[in-house]
Amino acid sequence: MIQSAEDRRKQKLIQLTNNSKYDDFKDFRKVESKRDAEANRDKVGQSERAVMPISATAEGPVLLYRNSQLEKDPIERRKLIADKIVDDSHQKLRQRVISYRNMLKNPEVSEIVENIANEAITDNGRGQVISLAINDRYPGVAIGDISKNNLQQDFSNVMQTIFNFNEVAKNVFIKFLVEGAQFWEVCYNKEKNKITGVNHLPSYNMLVIIDDGVIVGFRQIIDNEYGGINIDKAATNNGRYTYKDYSVNQILWWDYQSWGMGGINDRQSYLEPAKKFVNVLGNLEDSYAKYIITRGTEKLVYYISTGKMPPPKAEEHLQRQANVLNRKVYYNGDEGTILGSERIQAMSESIFVPVPDGTSPSKIDVLPAGTNIGEITPLNYFREKIYQALKYPRSRSRMNTQQAQPASIGKPGEIDVEQVILTRFIENMQASFGKVLIDLFIMYLETRPEYDDKIKDPKLYQVTFEQSNVFKMIKESEMINMKLDILAKASEFLADFSGGPKDILAKELVLKDFCQMSDEQYSKNLQLRDKELVRRLREKERLEEINKETQTLNVPEGGGSGFGGDEIGGSELGGIGGAAPLEAPMGEPGGEEAPATEPENSAPNLELPSEK
Repeated sequence: MIQSAEDRRKQKLIQLTNNSKYDDFKDFRKVESKRDAEANRDKVGQSERAVMPISATAEGPVLLYRNSQLEKDPIERRKLIADKIVDDSHQKLRQRVISYRNMLKNPEVSEIVENIANEAITDNGRGQVISLAINDRYPGVAIGDISKNNLQQDFSNVMQTIFNFNEVAKNVFIKFLVEGAQFWEVCYNKEKNKITGVNHLPSYNMLVIIDDGVIVGFRQIIDNEYGGINIDKAATNNGRYTYKDYSVNQILWWDYQSWGMGGINDRQSYLEPAKKFVNVLGNLEDSYAKYIITRGTEKLVYYISTGKMPPPKAEEHLQRQANVLNRKVYYNGDEGTILGSERIQAMSESIFVPVPDGTSPSKIDVLPAGTNIGEITPLNYFREKIYQALKYPRSRSRMNTQQAQPASIGKPGEIDVEQVILTRFIENMQASFGKVLIDLFIMYLETRPEYDDKIKDPKLYQVTFEQSNVFKMIKESEMINMKLDILAKASEFLADFSGGPKDILAKELVLKDFCQMSDEQYSKNLQLRDKELVRRLREKERLEEINKETQTLNVPEGGGSGFGGDEIGGSELGGIGGAAPLEAPMGEPGGEEAPATEPENSAPNLELPSEK
């Protein structure tokens, strides 16, 4: 049977990538891919992520671009570029991730990472961690309320059934802060009509394939290391390692956007600025512990009388005494444990001095312990540098405190700059995580034909995270109070068109420029005012009708009550003979007269719609 050109192409693609589903993802992310392709077509400079490792500049991509055969076969060129990237970056990336994971053993680093993840991923008490915000003012796109509701329900379904967000989000956030990147494989069914799940991939063996500044795919190094055991029988051995290449649309990628001189595969994490201080602090703590163990206790000096023993006999006798009375201790810096045998006679290392010729009897003296045992200022200095390097408020540190500090949120004016910086950092990380979730949601929408192609644009959506940062809430309250103070002071000078000396400021100017109200908020405020006015007028009419009916029911037939007619039984004494006219309480709808003229920005001939 003769294979078609398409079948031969697919077979070669599988052989080069070791990925039978490589070609299934070519039709995803159409809007974003088209936008990126147009921008890449018009650029003339080298992008930052196109920078290759220095060792690869002379012989890597330069030779590849000169090879005309490879230019005709982009898949093969992609493979050779990936081979070069593996040689230059894989070992370095692996060692760096190991060093970051070792840093997490430091209690300060562990506390900081845990607290940041707790503030970034939080439940609102109703099982909701994130929600979908839809930009209904995007140019050329109109989304109705029903469509918005359906989209939000689909987003929730994707996050909980496909990504399993609520259960894995916190752990993912911690791993991202430590490792600097996270990768997911999108699982697509055989019928090519449904996203079935995501496969969380290890970050230390994932490399980004760059071709002329454009991300064209990803490579995963299979097994433990170069030449490792081949657990994937379908993977082709590359001589030193096995691998699997992925399509650019097959992988979801969350990157910290901090790279070394090696380019996009020389990834650095949030912990990189603190690496030096963590290592120095670890060495100082080990030195301090060893000093306490070896010099922190008193020493015993044994003067052993050897009489007229010859030197060899005297030395042997001294060694026997030392073995009986002394102990040897070994400090394990990795676990902070002491290894060695203890004897009750001597709880620390002792010193043995021979006394020959019987000039002095055997005796025991005591040497004082080491000084400056409680001096830990250098340790605290480097702990503080760790907090500073990781942009974490030092006021939250518990070092040098004898007991737990009471929880305090302070007053609005007492929030320090470090708290604001931390809040902004968490918000930026949430926004970058949200883009990954939006990419998955767009891929899901592209499998749903009932949705129009215009709403499959990631620019239309934004992920909103639930907030638990009390300091941010206080800061927002402070800003609202400041704006209300400005409005109160400016209200005296609002234009009333009387021509007086205080007839100066327009209401829109005060709200938009002084109080920083956005156009959307301004329009929303006008709409809500009109609704409240309609409700107020309707309530006033209703109360007037009830008053008339009450007065009519309380007036006897004939115009009087038998106590003087209208003068007694009339409405003036309704509080005695019947109910008084109903009035709306002050401050409630209907409690004030409606304005004589139409309100500003309201439509003419305003009708009163029926209440739902």
